[in-house]
Parts: sequence; structure tokens; C-alpha cells
Amino acid sequence: AKNVNIFFFVLILLIMVVIASLFIKYQVASIYIIPFALIPIIINSFFDSRLAFVVHALIVTLIGFWAPNSFEFILLNIAAGVMVSLRLSNQFSRNRIFFTALMVIMTYTVLFYSKYLIQEADWRSIDLKYISYFAVNGLLLLTSIPLIYFFERAFGFLSDTTLLEISDTNQPLLKKLAEAAPGTFQHTLQVVNLSEEAIRSIGGNALLVRAGAFYHDIGKLKN
Repeated sequence: AKNVNIFFFVLILLIMVVIASLFIKYQVASIYIIPFALIPIIINSFFDSRLAFVVHALIVTLIGFWAPNSFEFILLNIAAGVMVSLRLSNQFSRNRIFFTALMVIMTYTVLFYSKYLIQEADWRSIDLKYISYFAVNGLLLLTSIPLIYFFERAFGFLSDTTLLEISDTNQPLLKKLAEAAPGTFQHTLQVVNLSEEAIRSIGGNALLVRAGAFYHDIGKLKN
């Protein structure tokens, strides 16, 4: 499992480095179109927000060595990574992905034009085309949903989305437990609530514990 994780991180790094290199070398478009914030979104769905941010910061800093306007590039993308980590920390959902994309667009826009005004001190010379770059960047962040599904199947990971799905009490197995062993099901709900509160207090993965608690007594269906 550890080797699989290492391969996953290296693959993410290589993909982003190759894409950034092609954009810079052939000047396909602005490098700000590349959705680097995908890195913390995808990693956070399988691991935790701290690890996601560290990997994101490492990749962005590495690319920053040859990216044009290195300081600006690193500043904007690190800020976007912080925004993603704060928004999705242990609360991953498709709905939050959408609003996170909007927040990333706003972060890029505010920081970029604030830095520009500080340097140039002339709002009349502002180039508004960068807003379109940031908007495309934000839209590309929505591809994280199918990408998470792909990486989950390819590497055998368990995403927060899957944990939410299997924790749904409308799942056939949980419905069967509620019908065949209602007493055990009520006990299960109490264990879910207790374990979820306990794991939150120590900063663990509440979704994983919640899913485990729902199925911890499923074997009692045989009796």
C-alpha cells in the first residue's frame, strides 16, 4: 500500500510538471489556466488536507523555478492551495467543490490585481484578460469529480465520496439491518454518533469512522 501511495504522488507530480513544461515551452496559453488547485482537491479526497497542501506546495514551488514571474506564480498558487485546504478539510462533497472553485477564482483575481496595482499604481493599465484565465482555471477544477473516481478505481483508494455513499442508511444492507434487527440498528446509530464525536475531537477522519461504525455489527443479520 505504501508503494502504491508513493507511485500516486509521483504520478501527480509528473503530470503537473509535464503539463506546465509544455505550456511554458510552446506558449500554448497562459500558465494560469492550468488548475494546480486540483492537486490538493484530489489528494484531500483520499488522505488529509495537511498532506494535500504539502504536496501541492512542493509541486508549485518546483514548477516555480522555471515558470515566468516565479514569485507571482508561487504566491497565487500557494494561496489557492490554502483556500482549497480550508474549504475541503474533512468536509469533502461535490457541492463544496463548486463553491471552492469560485473561491479559487476570487483568490487568484484579488491577489493578482492587488499585486499589479501595488507595482504599477495605475488602474487604467489593468489587463482584464487574466480574469478569463482564472475563470477557465476554476471551471477545470470541476473535473476533479471524475478524476477522483478514476484514481479511486485505478489505485484502489477509498474516497470521501464513497464513504458518504456507503454511510447512507438507504443502502440495501443497512435497510435490511434496520428491518431484520431493529434493536441492533438503533445500537449502531448510537455507536455512529459516539464514535464520530470522539474522532472529531482528535482530528481524525470522521467519514471513515462513521462508515466503519455503521457496519460493525452487520454480522448479526445471520442471527
